Amino acid sequence: MTETEHEPQPDPTRSGVSITPLHRDSREEVRLEHWAPQAQVKMQVPGGAEVLVLEGSFNDNGDTLTTWSWLRLPIGGNLNAQAGPKGARVWVKTGHLHFVAPPQQ
Repeated sequence: MTETEHEPQPDPTRSGVSITPLHRDSREEVRLEHWAPQAQVKMQVPGGAEVLVLEGSFNDNGDTLTTWSWLRLPIGGNLNAQAGPKGARVWVKTGHLHFVAPPQQ
C-alpha cells in the first residue's frame, strides 16, 4: 500500500464520514471511520457489526459512547448515531457475525 491508501477517504454515501480501510475478505470488513463533529451517522448492518470508540464520542438511541466504549449490533441491526462535539474515530468490523455459532444450551 502507498501512503495515500492509509489516508481517510470521504464516504460518498454518508456526509461527515471518512473511512480508512484496514481489511476485507469474503467474511468481514474492518475499517476506521472518522466522524465529523455532530455528524449524523447511519449504518445498516445485515451481517452485524462491532464498533469500538477510539477517540471522541457519539450518541445512539439515548446512550452516549465515549473512548473505549464498545457496541455490538446484531445481524440486521441499524446504527443511528450522532457524533459528539469533537467528532469520533471508531473501529468498525462488519459481516462476521453470520459466522459466529450460537451459544450451546
